Amino acid sequence: MKITIHSISNKAFRREQSTDETANSSETQPCLAEGRYLRALANQLIAYNGALASALLPWHTQLIELLADPDLECLSGERRLETLAMALRKHWMNFAHDIADHSLKSPALDSDRSAMPVSKGFNFLYERVIAPVRLESRCNRNYPDVKNWYTQHIVFGSGMGAISSLLTVLPYYFQGENQTTLRLDMYGNYLETIRLFRYLQPKGLTWKRIKNQRELFNRFRQGISDVLFVEPVRYDRQQTLLDPIQLVRAARNRPANRPWILVVDSTLIGSTFSMADLIDAVKFNPPQIALEVRSALKLDQVGLELASAGIIAIHTPHNDSSADTPSAKRFFRRLRGIRKLLGSALSFDEMALLDVPWVFNWDRFDTHTQAVLDNNRRVALALVSDQGKLFHHIAHPALTRKSHFRWAESPFILLHFAAGQDSLDNLAFLQGVLVDQTQQRGLSFQLGTSFGFRHHRAECVIVHNDKRSDGSSPGFLKVAMGARMGPSVMGIIELLRELAGFDDFAGLRNAYPDVLPVEGYL
Repeated sequence: MKITIHSISNKAFRREQSTDETANSSETQPCLAEGRYLRALANQLIAYNGALASALLPWHTQLIELLADPDLECLSGERRLETLAMALRKHWMNFAHDIADHSLKSPALDSDRSAMPVSKGFNFLYERVIAPVRLESRCNRNYPDVKNWYTQHIVFGSGMGAISSLLTVLPYYFQGENQTTLRLDMYGNYLETIRLFRYLQPKGLTWKRIKNQRELFNRFRQGISDVLFVEPVRYDRQQTLLDPIQLVRAARNRPANRPWILVVDSTLIGSTFSMADLIDAVKFNPPQIALEVRSALKLDQVGLELASAGIIAIHTPHNDSSADTPSAKRFFRRLRGIRKLLGSALSFDEMALLDVPWVFNWDRFDTHTQAVLDNNRRVALALVSDQGKLFHHIAHPALTRKSHFRWAESPFILLHFAAGQDSLDNLAFLQGVLVDQTQQRGLSFQLGTSFGFRHHRAECVIVHNDKRSDGSSPGFLKVAMGARMGPSVMGIIELLRELAGFDDFAGLRNAYPDVLPVEGYL
């Protein structure tokens, strides 16, 4: 859906939603669908490299038996699906590692180059300077572009490597050493990104962290800032959503003689964010360059986490590599150069791991992203009526007044406790209850950090860098639902609603007197 400034007041950036947000998937047999999905992934591997066929034969036999099992749609069937998903991952990783292991990090010029698992082999002098040309070409072919703009994709060894390379290059490319300092306003709250900004302050760039959207857009509208670095869903305790309408209005009133740069970190929402629609909405005053950066470990790898990676999509209205105007081609070359110097590229082994047809495939990426986000939205909406007791407040963009925006999504739900209840001892005990009840009920629900998997996870978090007036740090329960829509989804909702019914942790402890605390990641 294309967005114009004339539609800002009605349907701009609105999400298409069903009338019943809590409805189950139209797929009446979710575990069967999951099994067929895994079989399709395996068949793709075999189609590209027949050497995997014999290795996957026992795995394929187990999957066929499971798909015919009358208990497939039960919790036991779901657990067996998770085991098979991890086994498929293991088979592929063993195969890719074996190929990469034959090459030295700086191979001899006359040595044989092993082919990649899917792609053809290639020569390189030493590992730090390898360019993942085939992976980047795959992105350029498969990922959406921006109409009448030019797009280049560049891949890094991690999301943080992508951001550090970007911050290093920006001031030298757009200002030069002897000109005005580039001023960047950051609207984000991912802890590692903030630390990176603090430690890495390249010459020619100053930055300010903006916590309030009104201040952010006022500064942008007045032309004070040159670069907007934003998280569409801010990684804070409330999961605050960036208001796209306010951004468009600010761009409309910004001085025409003040060029600007847009950087969006879309790690949390993946394919839900559309740079094309945002650029179209500000076409009356477009940015010189629009950059989308994200970790490609999370949602780009169908939940199997094969290798850490980061990606930047570069969009410019020009692509003349020799012109003075910013171009995607020239900026790509600058980023590629700094990637070598910073050592922020993929290793040969990581390239082999990612040389699988489902990685950097838009359809797979979009399908997986939507499945993850739909499950988290479903759980958030199912729990909203239970907040007020043990879970004092539930944070998810779907529960806010801005839920109609397309990127009002998140890959997790944050369940907050009343002040004084979120002590380290209480949260460790709650993790113990989750582990105990997961085992008792047979759920596919793991204690762990991160998000975007096929399975579901939870962890208690203490925000140590955020202090209350009494010196204590707030804590919350983070539930990260994965892509799998099996019986565990309803089982997790039932478990969380039962926990939400307790008035406080004293009642919870009385109900589970034999549970041992689990400190985990606290």
